[in-house]
Amino acid sequence: MSEFYPNRNHLEDDAPVSCGNCDWQGTLAEVGGIQDPGERLEVGGTVPAGECPDCGALAYLADE
Repeated sequence: MSEFYPNRNHLEDDAPVSCGNCDWQGTLAEVGGIQDPGERLEVGGTVPAGECPDCGALAYLADE
């Protein structure tokens, strides 16, 4: 099982993030690494910020 932490090098930990599946909203520091990224990410798709701490779905940087 591999784990991927995108967006960690060029963004602050307090960057706003929201879940693509549930109503969770938080910060980049709160999301986990993406488990099995090869099975969950699509080539050319939007890069998620990590996994939602509530439901485990992909979470994305929020529009500011």
